[in-house]
Formats: sequence, structure tokens, C-alpha cells
Amino acid sequence: MTILEAAVISIANNLPIRRASWAADKWFWVWRGGHWFSFPGGQPHTVVATDYTAADLLATDWTTVPAPLAACPITPTEPLGGNSPDPGQRGFASGGGRFPPPPGSGGGGGGGGSGSGGTLPTPNPGTSLNVDITGVTCGNDGLNFSEVDIDGSHSVDFESPGVWKTTFDSGYSNPTDPPNKKPVNWTLTLTKDLTTLKFTVSVTSTERYGGTFLAAFATLPGQEQLLGVPISNAHAVGDFGDGGTATVS
Repeated sequence: MTILEAAVISIANNLPIRRASWAADKWFWVWRGGHWFSFPGGQPHTVVATDYTAADLLATDWTTVPAPLAACPITPTEPLGGNSPDPGQRGFASGGGRFPPPPGSGGGGGGGGSGSGGTLPTPNPGTSLNVDITGVTCGNDGLNFSEVDIDGSHSVDFESPGVWKTTFDSGYSNPTDPPNKKPVNWTLTLTKDLTTLKFTVSVTSTERYGGTFLAAFATLPGQEQLLGVPISNAHAVGDFGDGGTATVS
């Protein structure tokens, strides 16, 4: 599609648009009043001339079909039928969706802002990501730690571009000492290389085991994986947590 055709579909169906040749985490979205925003890496700002080139305005590879967009707050698809509305028909953006000024002018895109019907919602791309952990054996020794099990599906929250985190309790420290017995709190950190789009998973705790902080899952350099591909636990047998996989979904 051309940028005009993609813009019509974007406004009529509330979908982001992008060029197929762009980096997977870059896309445009029009908000209320025809104000265009750019989301490189999920971080919004008003579209400016440096966000696109003259070639982008002439390109025909504009689409609402995403690359693996972890930073996109919705799952866009092409509208049913695959055809954009015609001028004068329902859904045609006859008055909204003004485009940014030509490259080099330095101005922002469209009108709008707070006076155009609202402010841009804060993107929360973490809500649609989960880390499914299975097969990890934790070093329960019945004296210092017990009932530790990090297996399961863990929903992670967006923290910064390429970083998601969550915390959860599993197991107990000092289980045989009731006055000092307490749940063990874990931090699951998910990171994504914004160039390769591959993920790294780690699960750690500030509790100590043998003088070092607990670590139940780690990813070795070079073992990062794409969305949906199991990541092997880097910990060897004998570590507090060893074996198993983590899959980002």
C-alpha cells in the first residue's frame, strides 16, 4: 500500500502502520484529532522529519501487518476484505490524519495534542508477554531452602525499551527455623536485543546460598532465542537451579 492507503486504514480501524522494510520495533500511529506519533522501540513521540525520508512517502510497502512487534500494544491485522475505503465512504479519513511536514522542515505531525480529544495512552507492551519456565530443578536442601519451584507461566511488565520484569514468591528460606522462616522472593528479568529481536531470561533472588545470591535461571551469550523458541538454562547440574527451559510467548 501507499502511505495514503495505509493511513486511511489506520484511522478507520485504529491500527498502527509501518513500512515492511523498517526495523520491527518502528511504527506510526495516528491518535485523536489526526496527530501522528512514532513508536521506535515502543517509546512514543510526535512524528518529526527525522522519523522518515522522502522515499518513505513514495514507497508502496506500507502495511498494517506487523513484524514481531513486542512493543506494539495491540495486534494489528489487515481489515477484512483487504481493501481500503473509498473517499466519501464510511471510515474514510476525510478530515483527520494530517501527515507530518515534508522531510527537512523540522515540524511535528498534524494538529491535535491535548486539545484534540485526549492524550496518548502510555504503551504497556509487557502485558502481552509471558515467560513459560519448565523443567528447572532447584536446590531445595530442607535446611536452608525448601519448596522452591520456579516452573510455570510468568507475566512480565514493560520497564524500559527491551526490558521486562516481574517478581514472585516461591519456596521458603530457613524452613526449619520457624521464627526466621520467610518466603523467597524472585526477580524474573526478560531482555530483548532490539536488533536481533532475541530474548534473554534470568531468574534471581537476593537470598544467599553458599555465600552467593540465588540464581535459578540464566542465559548464556549466544543462546538467546526468538519469541516462541525455548531458551536453555545456562546453569549446570549442581547449581542452585539447573536444567530446564524458558520460552517467551
